[in-house]
Amino acid sequence: PPPETLFRQSPKTTSFSYVIDRNRRFMSFTTFGGLSDFFSNKSHSYHYDPENGVIVELLENEVQNEFMRPFLEMIRQRSTMSDDQAKIAISLVQRVPYNGNRYTRTTTDWYYPYETLHNNKGSAADKSVLLAYILNELGFETVLFEFPGHMAVGVKSSSRYSFYDTGYAYIETT
Repeated sequence: PPPETLFRQSPKTTSFSYVIDRNRRFMSFTTFGGLSDFFSNKSHSYHYDPENGVIVELLENEVQNEFMRPFLEMIRQRSTMSDDQAKIAISLVQRVPYNGNRYTRTTTDWYYPYETLHNNKGSAADKSVLLAYILNELGFETVLFEFPGHMAVGVKSSSRYSFYDTGYAYIETT
């Protein structure tokens, strides 16, 4: 069968919660085990491209983009204001359960954003890569802050909110 058919095997619907305007809300989204399995067989070690400043294999993948578009549209439909869309995305990823028990992988061996969403759990790095992906696709300029044994997201901001004069506000995903 064609890959598109294999990708759509084993559908799983997950309810993701988020808070906006002090109200807890939910968003259900269906992911596919077939696509998650496809990504699990690919390399998970990131390849940093200094010219573009992105983690190429994890963040720029057309198959992933195709299957994540409906998720991104669900976020966009919840508010026409881009700041609220960012708040929804941040809250949603922060509520994905933390899984810090994966010490068998290297510090540069992270899940694809789609896998983290499908598994509904991830390490600080997995959750940060997911949030950076979502915010970037929503039109925000993002960076990943790497620390020994930890990762967080930065979103382009005014100097008032800048983390150590980087030009990016610090967002903790765990």
